[in-house]
Amino acid sequence: MRRLPRSFHLACALGLLAGSARAQDGDLDRFRTHFDQATNALAADDTTGYTKALEQAYPFLPARHLNRPFVQYHLARAYAMAGDSLSAARWLSQMLNDRIEGLMLYYTAYDGAFDPVRSSKSFKDVMRRVDTLEVTATHVQGNVYLLEGAGCQIAAQVGQDGILLVDAGYSLAAPAILRALDRIAKAPIRYVINTHYHEDHVGGDATLGAQAAVVAHPKTRQALLEPQTFIEGVVVPPHTGRSLPTLLVEHPVSIEFNGETVHLFPLPGHTEGDLVVRFEGSNVLHMGDRYFAGASPYIWPGKQVNTYVATMDSLLATLTPDTKVIAGHGPVTPAASLNASYQATLELIDFVRMAVTANKTVEQAKTMGKDRGFPEPWVAGIYEALTEE
Repeated sequence: MRRLPRSFHLACALGLLAGSARAQDGDLDRFRTHFDQATNALAADDTTGYTKALEQAYPFLPARHLNRPFVQYHLARAYAMAGDSLSAARWLSQMLNDRIEGLMLYYTAYDGAFDPVRSSKSFKDVMRRVDTLEVTATHVQGNVYLLEGAGCQIAAQVGQDGILLVDAGYSLAAPAILRALDRIAKAPIRYVINTHYHEDHVGGDATLGAQAAVVAHPKTRQALLEPQTFIEGVVVPPHTGRSLPTLLVEHPVSIEFNGETVHLFPLPGHTEGDLVVRFEGSNVLHMGDRYFAGASPYIWPGKQVNTYVATMDSLLATLTPDTKVIAGHGPVTPAASLNASYQATLELIDFVRMAVTANKTVEQAKTMGKDRGFPEPWVAGIYEALTEE
């Protein structure tokens, strides 16, 4: 039996355990108990115990939690390592059925854990489902449409100048994206803006940007020139040729397209090369993965806390009650929801800043923050960022 990797990567445990306010505390406690058991089994190379504990933990996650597909993927690969093709396919199918980030199964192509089941009928049947994938297109407002089902939330601005896309989804979704765009407007794609370098946002660049300018932060291009590790042992090759950005944005810039001004703002934090995009005339803001709508009361500010606050202050000053905010994952929300999360984050930052100024240790800050309901991982992370900035 193959040994499981020691890196138990579940998309960001911080978001998983401290996230959804909709989950009842009791459910999260039960999840943590089984999650710890899975982690212990993994450390002991106990595939059966690892899988069983994950199966027990899974039901206690909220139904639409953004990290559910990561748990599903790990369950699928655990069963694949054991040679159970039917169970592996069942969990991959569940990823597709939930439509949260089902195309994460893209990584199976680079994951040796699936080698024992790759030739099975059940595994092939799941992969064939991708050919029938459909991406939905919904009008947001103004010139902007929302494309869903490609791995991330894509904005499509359409008009007489052509089509501008914010993000490109997984490469597996490119044909479905093109079909969805054709239903909106039979027009060429002129720009593809990458909010950051993660595969669920840039995978379609080569296809969608074939006749377009691909726009990104220089650090996004730099990251794409290197192999990307999804989980230990699952490495995606570097991007090359047409899949690389051709226009680089390191400072705020604006372009005129389809009769409105489109503003691009660097806002590092999720990665070092994040961009957010505001459509001025349409009154739509695309935050990429700098905002996970509904996943947490807070927004992770990143290592450059002061830069984050200054940029968000100037950005939010341009929004109105009618502004629609597109997150990289999750529902479209009004500007008030983004602002509420930002104000909660400012309170957390101000608290940690006060602790740092008072020469409190990180452990003292965590204890003080716990009394005010601030999650310890967030306090510790912001403390480290402020002391290093």
